[in-house]
Amino acid sequence: MAATGTDDRGDHAASDLFLDTKQFRSIGFRYVVQSSDSDSDGIGIGASALTLNGGTIKIKGGTTNATLDLGTHAIANSTNHKVDGSQQTAPTVSDVTITSSPVSGDTFEVAEAITVRVTFDRSVDVTGTPQLALTIGATTRQADYSSGSGNRWLWFRYVVQSSDTDSDGISIGASALTLNGGTIRYGGGTTNAALGLGSNAVSNSANHKVDGSRQTAPTVSDVTIIGSPRSGDTFELAEQIWVRVEFNRPVLLTGALQLALTIGSTTRRTRLNYGSATVRSNVLFFGYTVGLSDRDPDGVSIGANALTLDGGAIRHPGGTTNAALSLGSHAIANSANHKVDGSRETAPAVRGMSISPAPSNGEHLRTGRGNSGPHLI
Repeated sequence: MAATGTDDRGDHAASDLFLDTKQFRSIGFRYVVQSSDSDSDGIGIGASALTLNGGTIKIKGGTTNATLDLGTHAIANSTNHKVDGSQQTAPTVSDVTITSSPVSGDTFEVAEAITVRVTFDRSVDVTGTPQLALTIGATTRQADYSSGSGNRWLWFRYVVQSSDTDSDGISIGASALTLNGGTIRYGGGTTNAALGLGSNAVSNSANHKVDGSRQTAPTVSDVTIIGSPRSGDTFELAEQIWVRVEFNRPVLLTGALQLALTIGSTTRRTRLNYGSATVRSNVLFFGYTVGLSDRDPDGVSIGANALTLDGGAIRHPGGTTNAALSLGSHAIANSANHKVDGSRETAPAVRGMSISPAPSNGEHLRTGRGNSGPHLI
């Protein structure tokens, strides 16, 4: 679509289609203002502005081409849509929101992350690591910039320390945003953003208190048998049964852990071993390989006390409080879509085929590049 103004840019001003039109009556076009663009009267869109540019616009499901003439819908000098590409108004903060919530109640505990989103009125580019000062009790803690450059929304993150406490709720002052040696500038430009938060400052957010001395025991929040049998609802010999155990917060994992699966009348244990390493995660994956004697026509069960330590540990990320291992209401009784018959071996079938590797010399595969093993002739 050609945008006309004081300087008729012709094809150069053609905008990009940004909406999949296959299911819609409307078509959207997008153009990004360049530094040399100027129109003091307002953008105009002529009656013949819509062109195909090699594409097609047809009646849905048919072959009849659309009429491209805009006719009386053409726009002459839209006075509310002027253009000055030389102008770079300093971006300003339009909103500040604490986006993360405490895992338990309204109070962040030690090792929990506090995430804050700072929204500008237009896109900004960021370099370095700007910081956002959080007032936690009587102490100022710096949340470091984590992501968002090129957009309106910048994200800042701070992890609660054991000494942090704030019974009234976190505050974020009007001058909390600082560059810390970095930059926050007009997107694609050179104008520095205005850093003041103004009326968007946060005062004692009651839903975001802090007590770094607290370590509430992590609890299991979900247990799921992930994946499905290759054939129907029954796992066969040598198939793997994968179980995902999720906690309500990240936990520290060390040593060996076990999960007991009830397959028929037999208990089968699957084991994770982290050795001497300490892994931080809120999700555990246990895998069991079906054996020849395994049978369960009703479906796999996982009892409330199925998760055990076997010499390992699952702790609060603060490091000392043990997790509660009971699966509680997340225990699984006779999962009908996950039966087991280890005596079954369905013949493997081809599910897809591709040619690999790709040729390295033009369009031809040369001799001597194949692998040993079964061949397709």
